[in-house]
Amino acid sequence: MTTIFPIPEQAPAAVLGDTAVPARTEPTTRFWVRRPSRHIVVVGATGDLDTATTPRFAELLTPRLASVVDAVVIDLSRLNFLGADALRVLMQAQQRAQARGFGFRLITGPPCVASALRAAGMLDRFDAYPAQAAAVAA
Repeated sequence: MTTIFPIPEQAPAAVLGDTAVPARTEPTTRFWVRRPSRHIVVVGATGDLDTATTPRFAELLTPRLASVVDAVVIDLSRLNFLGADALRVLMQAQQRAQARGFGFRLITGPPCVASALRAAGMLDRFDAYPAQAAAVAA
């Protein structure tokens, strides 16, 4: 089962004369949680993991790190942007997973993810996989 968690965004105001009219926009970042097996949980994001969206990502990730699992898989394969706040959350999550004795795996995918990890000196710190099937099977 997949659960999708949209992030409400502050809608920009479109100014028409003297009247500010809120623009309606669809959220560009969505999160989901999947359990492909009893002992593996996948937390994923689509869009941008930036300062505005990372708190919700952390909120979804935290209880999964406290659950009884063999591994937590983070699916970043559909991201357009991976910011510094998200990198910090990933590092803290990995440390919690290691302290609890279970696996922590990333699905990297787009170049923006590898670039952000490389720029932060974190590229080799995670078990990274190109696709969900490989990360879940590991």
